[in-house]
Amino acid sequence: MARVRLRGATLDVWDEGNGRPVLLLHGFPTTQRLWRAVVPQLVSFGCRVVAPDLAGYGQSDAEADADVGMAQQARWMNELIEVLPLTRPLLVAHDVGTAAAQILAAQFPDRISGLVLIDGVYEENWAMEAIASIQSWKAADAHRLFPLLLRRLRSSAASGGSISDPIAREVLAPYEGAEGGLRLIRAARTLNPRETRGIAERLRPHGIPTLVLWG
Repeated sequence: MARVRLRGATLDVWDEGNGRPVLLLHGFPTTQRLWRAVVPQLVSFGCRVVAPDLAGYGQSDAEADADVGMAQQARWMNELIEVLPLTRPLLVAHDVGTAAAQILAAQFPDRISGLVLIDGVYEENWAMEAIASIQSWKAADAHRLFPLLLRRLRSSAASGGSISDPIAREVLAPYEGAEGGLRLIRAARTLNPRETRGIAERLRPHGIPTLVLWG
């Protein structure tokens, strides 16, 4: 892991391998460990794989007054591409991380070679009802968020999902305790579906090769 300093944020970055660059973006409320089984596979295929914790998520930090919404995440990812540097990476994103990916692609199309969007957002459809309870969570009860998230993931696994308890704990570990819960509340409250309003029309002229996966 490496710590990469950007304007207004310091990112914890998993950077491994050589070859064609691939940039992996997680969603909410996960971390770079979402890609724990994916990174080794891509490295074995001859790729350089970069998987950051988004700013304000996981082990990555953002300044106290910084917006950690997806539009700002896109700007930080563009800066990360320049700082590392990465030459036109394939941009792969999951969940609400696909909002940051689409915004980056629309604003800086020459920075990337293609998009892979997995179970992501479309226009203003962000499934915000799933995080409404976290957005309204009381700061004094922030320490209770981690157990809640684990219960939700266990429930998902019991109904046919594939996330085991040890993996769920590894992916969500940075959000344990009061400080971790507060980070998650802050991140939830900055999610804004209006940031991708009209994004399809903004992307279409660039003709970026895109694969959309929905499961």
